Amino acid sequence: MYFALFSHWVSDIFIGALILLMNHSGKYTLRQQQVTSLVFSFLTNWAIVSFLDYVMHSIQIGLVATIILALIFSLIEYACEGLEKDGEKE
Repeated sequence: MYFALFSHWVSDIFIGALILLMNHSGKYTLRQQQVTSLVFSFLTNWAIVSFLDYVMHSIQIGLVATIILALIFSLIEYACEGLEKDGEKE
């Protein structure tokens, strides 16, 4: 449980640093930064869900279900980030 929380925290820092570097370079559009953030968020969520499925022997989640679950988590994170940014503008 604590490993999943720690790895999620580390992935947020990594994604934030990547977006910061993309902003600083000036070569990437906002849409490219958003897609990159969504893809890396999906990959880290998939790794976390797969790890938890491996560690917890009481449940068995199939590959397709793991991918769908990671995608749902990533979309929720993306939507919540958009709501936070909209709240800061007001």
